[in-house]
Amino acid sequence: MTRGLPVVLLPGLLGTKLGLRGQPGLIWGDLRSFFFPRGGGVFLRDSADVESRGILETVPVIPRVFEVAVYSDLLRHLRVAGRDVHPFGYDFRKDTMGLLADLARHVEEVLRVSGASEVVLVGHSHGGVLASCLARAGGARARIRGVVALAAAFRGSLDNLRMMVDGYQVAPLGFDYGPVFHVLARSPAETLPAPGAPCFEDERGEALDVDLYEVASWMRHELGIFAPAVRQSMGDRAFGLLVRELEAGLQRGADLHRALAAPLPAGTAEHRVIAGSGLPTRRRAVLTRGVSGWRADFRRGQTAPGDGEVELASAAAWRGSEAGPVREVRGTHRDLINNAETCRAVVEELDALERSPAREVVAR
Repeated sequence: MTRGLPVVLLPGLLGTKLGLRGQPGLIWGDLRSFFFPRGGGVFLRDSADVESRGILETVPVIPRVFEVAVYSDLLRHLRVAGRDVHPFGYDFRKDTMGLLADLARHVEEVLRVSGASEVVLVGHSHGGVLASCLARAGGARARIRGVVALAAAFRGSLDNLRMMVDGYQVAPLGFDYGPVFHVLARSPAETLPAPGAPCFEDERGEALDVDLYEVASWMRHELGIFAPAVRQSMGDRAFGLLVRELEAGLQRGADLHRALAAPLPAGTAEHRVIAGSGLPTRRRAVLTRGVSGWRADFRRGQTAPGDGEVELASAAAWRGSEAGPVREVRGTHRDLINNAETCRAVVEELDALERSPAREVVAR
């Protein structure tokens, strides 16, 4: 028996299975895609025929024998608690505006199927930011009763910059989804630390003035796609297109941070924020210049409390420039969704949201 309002669950940036329309198998979300992706990952980078195949619940290592939990534990806790859950699997290669349009349509479909007048959004990581963005939008406010954001980086994360500079391996010794992928995936450029946040320091620990939102800074310091090895691997035309894509992504990121830094609009659904605080989390990397060029070392630099990937201060920035309350839990950014304490906290915050007095929705 279900109780309460329908729950829309939004996974993090890479938490959706993707496939090619009309073709079996996955191009993201199974062991093959993590170690030996079809076409060296080219379909993720370039194809317009990609579709969501649902939220990533588990990654089968030995099918039906041994599977690695991703969102399965959180889903199970919500369903055992009697919640009517509607996961939102999304093409994470889209920019935020495209994702919000898809999410709005998903919410309308959930309302139609359930017969409810409102939903509650539960978002992990980038999903929490998306949930908050939709809750702020004038046309959607009347549809959203509340937001539970879990480990959401409202002021961005240095770890996302690390992926754009060094690439990303889902598993040890797995395929390296390098800087080119993270530029073409669009969303990573929108999840960088907020403009003005010092992200680099020198060997003495002094902050360096590097503007991440100017392509010239990336070029000058040989970051990401401007690393010599990456630049030399492609022709001038392809590289020029990539630079323009990065420039557009940085502009979208600056716009998104500007919107998130503003006070919550009147009538915005109540937010309940849960975040990790027990791990030192990198807030600045060491940037040095040697005989072979510039090098960013993300293993060193200033740290702050967080979950290992997202600073607690970034999660607390959900009300804009003024920090908001956060329910602190223990665990790494990825383990939070499989942590029984966190799962119980999500259910408790959902209950608290529904006990809250109804708010006045102000149209805009």
